[in-house]
Order: sequence, then C-alpha cells, then structure tokens
Amino acid sequence: MKYLLALVVLVAFSGANSNVICPDHKSQCPTDTTCCLLDNESYGCCPLPNAVCCDDHQHCCPEGATCNTEEGKCDKADGSSVRMHRKQAAQLRVGRNEIVCGDHQATCPTGTTCCQLDDGQWGCCPLPEAVCCNDHRHCCPHGTTCDTQLGRCNKRGTSITIPWSEKIEAKKIRAAHPMAAVTCPDKQTKCMGHSVCCTKTNGQTGCCPFVDGVCCANGRTCCPYSFTCDNERSVCLKSVGTEELSVPWQHLPSAIHRRDSRVVRCPDASECPSKTTCCPTSDGSAYSCCPLHKAVCCEHSCCAKGFKCAAQGKCEKLAAVDFLF
Repeated sequence: MKYLLALVVLVAFSGANSNVICPDHKSQCPTDTTCCLLDNESYGCCPLPNAVCCDDHQHCCPEGATCNTEEGKCDKADGSSVRMHRKQAAQLRVGRNEIVCGDHQATCPTGTTCCQLDDGQWGCCPLPEAVCCNDHRHCCPHGTTCDTQLGRCNKRGTSITIPWSEKIEAKKIRAAHPMAAVTCPDKQTKCMGHSVCCTKTNGQTGCCPFVDGVCCANGRTCCPYSFTCDNERSVCLKSVGTEELSVPWQHLPSAIHRRDSRVVRCPDASECPSKTTCCPTSDGSAYSCCPLHKAVCCEHSCCAKGFKCAAQGKCEKLAAVDFLF
C-alpha cells in the first residue's frame, strides 16, 4: 500500500510540474521533451516526448523510430525516415523560490534581481526586475535610474527621488557530488547512479533509470522494480490486490563507455582525459581540459611545457635562463 500511494503522489505531482526531471535528479527538461545522456555524462533535452536517445549521445529520434547515425536520420517502422533532432543542454534544478544568476554559479531568492558586485561575484538586489547601478554596490527599482553622485534613484520623467537599495550576497550553487557508476557485465560500459544495465536489441548496453529496474524482453525499454513489461500495451503492469496498476515504461538510453582509468582528476573532483591538464576557468569557478600534457594554464588558453603565456593568447618559448628558476 505504501508503494501504491507513493506512486500515485508522484504521478499527481509530475502532472502539475511543467518540467521533466532527469534520472540524475539534478537536471530538468521542459515538458513534452525527453532527457537524454550527452557524451560528457550530463543530461540534454530532446525536443520530442518519449523520444529514442541515439547512441552518439548527440541526437534523438521520435518514439518508435530507430537511430541511423551513419546517415543522420531516423528510420520509422513503415520504411520512411525523418531527420534527427539535436539535443540541447538540460537546466540545473534549483529551489522553487530561487532564480539563477548569469554565470549559472549563484542563485537569488524569487522577487529579487541578480546584480554583479565590484569583485565580479553576484549579489541580490532586494527588488524585482531592478536596475543594477554602475557602482556595483547598489540598485534601484524598475523604471528608475541610478544617481551614483547623490546616492539615490530618480524616477524617469519626474522629479521624484527615492533611496536606493544595498545588494546582499548571492547564494552559491554548490557543486554536486560525482554520481557513482555501475559497471555493466561487458566491462566496457557503465550506467550512472543506481541504474540497471540492460542489453539492447542491437547487442549494445542500455541503462534502465529505475532502481532495481526490470529489463523488458524487447531490448528497448524497462519497468520499475516488481512491475512486468506488457509489450501489447507498451506499459508496465503490477497487480495490487484486485487492482491492476499501470505506468509508462522507460526507453533505454545507451550506456556510457568507461573512461580510461588513467584520467586526470582536477581539484574540484571533475576529470580530464589522460595526458591532458586541468586548467581553472577565467573566473575560477570550474576547470577545463587543456589538450596538452603538463601544460601551462593561461587566462583563456594554455601553452605547452617550456612555454609561457603571452599577450593575445600566444605562447612564447622560455629562455634557457628561465628554466633555472
């Protein structure tokens, strides 16, 4: 009974929500779209409901179609074909009462406005749709202008002035902990979180997003734990007393090929491929991968070992004397 009630609540909630929550529970996609894994292990949004996620981790096809990545099209059962759709990056989920600031690294409460501070960080103006002043410390109500010399806000077209507001510090979005991975039986692929490895019709491995999920015999879909696959109705069934409960089944996204065990781990727990270098982004909020081994990190680029960063993104070879210090 507990399971039945929980499922009913979930269905009722998801019907009221305008977004599709992805299996990592950190990403979301708009309604009538489908969450699909990208090649960087994050989620993207396919602009189709109940879509088929293609193995290239870049495209998707309509429900019931087969991905033909070699020809860049979707093959339908009736012999016709349609073009593939490219996925778009999913949005990070934040609290319902928060807005995301421009760098996607900070949030402010609903009813406030994100404004940059003088140190480049984000602050929250305690006014909706506010005007951020050039001093990077104050803000004014919507429809007014900042008078930084007199420290006030001027109402446009009138002589009315009102006090300006101090910004408060924005809340940083905490980096999510890396998800654990399940190594599939082929030892070559993995599924994220508590997903279940399932063999697809093409012999490759797919990931069922349900905890202890059931792989369907059709090699395309799966069902929640204790449910059975009904191929005739394309649903998952479970008998609860005299009731028959049915829920939609899930299409299997392709599993991710396991990374080289010699990956380079960055200070923030992110990873770069073997024989590359972790370099902090210009704002210091994250790390990117320089495709050079033991490289020198520059502000917006990187240089090979033995070189130094120069103006206009160039690299200059170090003089012999520089190697001594």
